[in-house]
Amino acid sequence: MWEVVYPGRSLQVSNDFAVLRLREAPEVEVAAATGEELRLRVSEDFRALSVEAKARDAKEAQGAAREAARRKANEERREAAARAEARALRNAKGKRLACQVLLVLAIFLGSVIGIACVKPASGLAAGLLAGGALCCCCGVSLFGVVRGSADESYEMRFGAWAGCVGRLTLLAVGMGFVALVGMTVQHSQLGYWWSSLIVWPISCCWGGFTLLTRCFGAGFLLDDDQLTTLDEERAEAEKEVLNRSIVFKGEVSREPGRECVASWPGKYESAWDSLVASAREGEVSAAVVFLPDGTSDFGRHDQIPPQECLKGECWCVPLYGEEKDWGCRWWTHWIENVEAAVKNNAELQVFFFEGLTGRGKVPSFDAAGAEHLRREEVNSQRKDFMKSREFKKAVDRGLNELSKEPRWDSSSPYSREVHRLFLAWLPKEKREFLQASEGLGNSQKAEVAWLERKGYRYTEVDVSTWLHADDVSIAVARSAEPTHPEACLLAASRKISL
Repeated sequence: MWEVVYPGRSLQVSNDFAVLRLREAPEVEVAAATGEELRLRVSEDFRALSVEAKARDAKEAQGAAREAARRKANEERREAAARAEARALRNAKGKRLACQVLLVLAIFLGSVIGIACVKPASGLAAGLLAGGALCCCCGVSLFGVVRGSADESYEMRFGAWAGCVGRLTLLAVGMGFVALVGMTVQHSQLGYWWSSLIVWPISCCWGGFTLLTRCFGAGFLLDDDQLTTLDEERAEAEKEVLNRSIVFKGEVSREPGRECVASWPGKYESAWDSLVASAREGEVSAAVVFLPDGTSDFGRHDQIPPQECLKGECWCVPLYGEEKDWGCRWWTHWIENVEAAVKNNAELQVFFFEGLTGRGKVPSFDAAGAEHLRREEVNSQRKDFMKSREFKKAVDRGLNELSKEPRWDSSSPYSREVHRLFLAWLPKEKREFLQASEGLGNSQKAEVAWLERKGYRYTEVDVSTWLHADDVSIAVARSAEPTHPEACLLAASRKISL
């Protein structure tokens, strides 16, 4: 019986013969005789095994580092795009508001200048003109007060137009006071000097307050409603960025006979990004569709055309066995893309998991939904497994010492080991069912079954053709046999330290 030894741990054995092999490469195996008190070290006594293990560990770590860097770069690009989109939305709204504000400001300023130019024919007229000028001048000054200094609220309202509106507002305030000076001179020459007592006290107060807020004011901070508005705009911007950058509805070339990617395993995220980028540049023809959460078509459902003679309110039923939250709108787009590719005599390509080309198919499209439900039922037992004695035993032996950093296929040494232990824990029938399902993603199984249902020929391709050169050729054992990523032993003698 094989025993698992995790990194940094040792194992007490009782026989005089030991066989060691790598958990994820069982073909790498060495054997040795042991003595009563002999202490063996992999790095010293099994050098060939140690060299292979270290090389695989180094390549795994490098792959995880590359994947982390790619994901970080993608996230930073999306964040930058979301910020730019949010600014664009704010600037568009700010432009409309700026036009409205400047129009009102122009009306006030024009009124002040117009009133200042009128010669009063009587004392009553002079008083009325002074009162009108005062009201208009206060209106102009009000915009200067609101402008303030370092005003977050002002920036939030006008976006990129805040500076323009601010400068024009201050210019209008200055021109308004010049107009008042001219009106005062004119009224004094006509003998209505007292009208200045109506205009100047309040105007000076307004003007002084404007100057103080401009020079020393801290401005107006955002209130809760404005903060909520900014959050909503950011969410709207992120959704727009998702729709523009991540959402992919396919790019099928009309060039006759060209290769077309008809099915893709989604867990290879970085390779998927490369595929989408190439498709958008016209370098690759792709019928595949991706409508993630947070986008406009996510969660939408489409009815099955009557001529297909399939049961269900929407495509979710034949695809997944039941209606799903993410919807089936993607399937409608996918079928349209495939039909367009077939019409142009394209060579349809189905990409399989690395090293599993041709595996993971369902018997027929009619069985896709039922098999999906069965896989979900079996995988749901993982929660019970995580509470099992076998899992706790593995944790005690050092399971958590394995790296959890994902590599190019979204797996890590830890996740792969947990999956192997889970398979070993399952009854034989369920274990073999899950093992037979490996090779294609859940949606891929339905896609391939649909191609076969329609009689469309396709080429089976290993996804490694799209992987980074350094990410290929680390084959990992998918056996449910309870052995370990670092090394495994078969009936060794005393105590062996690995």
